[in-house]
Amino acid sequence: MDPQTPDPTDPRPVRPRVFISAKSGDYVPATEVFRHLTAAGIPAFFSEESLPEIGISDYRHQIDRALDAAQHMIVVTSSIEYVQAPWVEAEWGFFINEKRSGRKAGNLVTVLVGGLKPADLPPSLRYYEAIPFDPPGLQRLVRYVAGDAAGDGAAVQPQASAPAVTRKLTLRETATFGGPPASRLLVPVPNERVVATGGFDGAVRVFDIDNRNRRAFFASARYRLARHEGLITALAVSRDGRLVASGHLDGQIHVWRTGADDELSIEMRHDWAISGLAFSPDARVLVSASKDGVLKSWDTARLGKGRPDPVQQREPSPVVALVCMALTDTFAAGLVNATTRGYALHIRPFAAPGDVRAAVPVAGGLAVLAASADGRLLAAGAGDGTVRVYDLSTVRDGSQPAQPLEPVQTLGGHKKPVSSLAFFPDGRHVITCAMENKAIVWELESGQPAVRLQGTGDDIVAAATALDDGETVVAALADGRLRVWESARR
Repeated sequence: MDPQTPDPTDPRPVRPRVFISAKSGDYVPATEVFRHLTAAGIPAFFSEESLPEIGISDYRHQIDRALDAAQHMIVVTSSIEYVQAPWVEAEWGFFINEKRSGRKAGNLVTVLVGGLKPADLPPSLRYYEAIPFDPPGLQRLVRYVAGDAAGDGAAVQPQASAPAVTRKLTLRETATFGGPPASRLLVPVPNERVVATGGFDGAVRVFDIDNRNRRAFFASARYRLARHEGLITALAVSRDGRLVASGHLDGQIHVWRTGADDELSIEMRHDWAISGLAFSPDARVLVSASKDGVLKSWDTARLGKGRPDPVQQREPSPVVALVCMALTDTFAAGLVNATTRGYALHIRPFAAPGDVRAAVPVAGGLAVLAASADGRLLAAGAGDGTVRVYDLSTVRDGSQPAQPLEPVQTLGGHKKPVSSLAFFPDGRHVITCAMENKAIVWELESGQPAVRLQGTGDDIVAAATALDDGETVVAALADGRLRVWESARR
C-alpha cells in the first residue's frame, strides 16, 4: 500500500484529548457530556458516539488506542453498580494506574448523575474530582480538561476550548446581608451556593447565597454555655460537604456533620493555636497543624466513638498553614524556621502525613495557602502583602533542590498582610484580600488585577472566595456581613 494512502482498517481520527467512560445505562448523560465537550472544541472519545464514525469492527482495539492516547478521563455514572461494572472499572482503574506511574498527568473527573454523592464512589475514585451533572458542572468540566491543548495532536483554538476565561471578567455587586458577630474566615461548600464563616465569637455559620438566609449554626458545648468560644483560626469543609471543622486560638478543634447539631468529638486539641486544617479528598482524614510544630492526623470515622487517637508528627519548625491538593491524595504544609525566618513547603500524603514526598524551600514568606483545583498551582500569601504563585508540577517526589522554588508569578497589590486568598475554578484567577476595603481578582497569566472589588466606605474585607460556578464571588466583611458579586452572565 502507498504509504501516503490512509489504511481504511486502521483509521486515525483527531487524537482524543478526553476519554469518556460510562455503563450503557448512563449513555444518555454521557452523550450530553461528549457533545458539550466537542461543541467547546475539545476532542473527546465516547464509544457510543465515536466508534460508529470510525466505521470498523475492531472496536476493542480502537477503545484501547483512545484510552492510551487520552490525557484526561471522565467517568459518567448514576449508581455505584454502574461505576463498578467490569469494563467501566477496568477503564478508570487503568487511568489511575497510569497517573500513579507518571505516564499521565491529566485530570480524572467523575460526573455524578441524579442523587449520587462523592462519598458513594469507590475509594479510588473519591481521591479525584467529582462534579454534578448540571449546567454549572458541565462548564466546570470544560475548564478542567481544556488546559493547554498544544502538542497533543488536537486542533483546538484557545477561544473555542475555554470561552469562559477568554472573555473579560466582569462582576457586579448583587447583595449584602447578615451582620455581627465579626468574621475572619470564609470557606465555600463544594458544589453548592453555600459558604461557611467563622470568626471572633468562635461559632461557625453556614449561609445560603441565593436566599440570603443562615442555613446552619455550629457551636461547641462551651459556646452554648458561655455564648462565646476562642477565636476561630482555621476552618475547613470536606469535599463532599458533609463535615465542617473549626480550629481555635486555644488549640481546640471541633468537627460537625452538616446534617446534625452535635459535634463528633469534644477531645480534639493541640497545645497551641491551630494554624491549619485540611480534609483528605475522601473526608476520611483530617490533618490539623499548630504553631508549636505539631501535625496531627485524625481518622474521621472514629470521631464520636470514644477518645480520638490521632497520629502525631512533630516538625522541626512551626507549621503556619495547610491546604489540600484537591485532585491528589496529598496536602501542602507551610513551615517557617523561627531562627532563620526561612520558609518551606512540604508535600505529604494524607495516608501517611509523617512522610514527606517533597520538601521545597520557597522564596519570600507565607501565612496563608491556596491550591488550584488540579493541584498544580499553589499560592502563598505573605505578611508583606504579596502573593507568590508556585508551579508544583516541577516538584518531584523526594526532591530537595539546592535553590528555593521560585514563584512563576508574584502579585503585589496589598499594603497589609494577606488575610485570605482562593483560586477560581478555572485555575487562571485568584482572589486576595488583606483586611482592607477591597478584594482583588488577579489574572494569573498577566499578573495584573482583572477586577477590583471595592468595599463601601470603611467596610473591611476579611476574606473572599469564588464559588464553583466561577462567576460568583462572596466576601466576608469584618463586621460579619457577607457581600456578593456576580457575573452579568448569571
